[in-house]
Amino acid sequence: LGNVGIGTTSPGQLLDVAGSASFTQVRARSSAGLGVVDDGGNGLFIKDQGNVGIGTTAPSQLLHVYKSSGEAHILSQAGSVISRIFANGTGGDGGVGTSSNHNFQIQANGSNVITVRNDGKVGIGTTGPSHKLQVDVANGNANFFGIRQASQILWSMGLKASDTKLYFRSGNAGSEVDHVTFQIDGKVG
Repeated sequence: LGNVGIGTTSPGQLLDVAGSASFTQVRARSSAGLGVVDDGGNGLFIKDQGNVGIGTTAPSQLLHVYKSSGEAHILSQAGSVISRIFANGTGGDGGVGTSSNHNFQIQANGSNVITVRNDGKVGIGTTGPSHKLQVDVANGNANFFGIRQASQILWSMGLKASDTKLYFRSGNAGSEVDHVTFQIDGKVG
């Protein structure tokens, strides 16, 4: 038995199809997995357990993208909005964000919690920050920023619930001491 060609008189594989082909199902005949590659050996590999590799024949996760040098990107596009995850093998860094002129959001439970605007402004609790860093909380909630060492808050600042004063505090969590208070009219206490 030799190679079989469809659309070609000189098949280079057991089955060599030149042109388009339509299949309802393709199965791997071994537990090694299934690969779809171009003539350079690059392509997609589906491991027997269901992990998918792009650029690797040994995917260790559900989706594993590998490139030996330069940048490897995963893009998601809806209309003109392009989001990406990338790893830079040359520069040694990686990241996630947009590569179009749009804001980037981090969500929890389907709701926005952090927005990075396309001008670099960051909002926590707001999608429209007007400062480099803006934190918005619902009325009645305390809003303290803290610097921690282990479980202790060394220094913190913020607003107390339903209060318009800005407090600077220190101490252990739950037993903070107010050191400086700024009132809305500019008075310091």
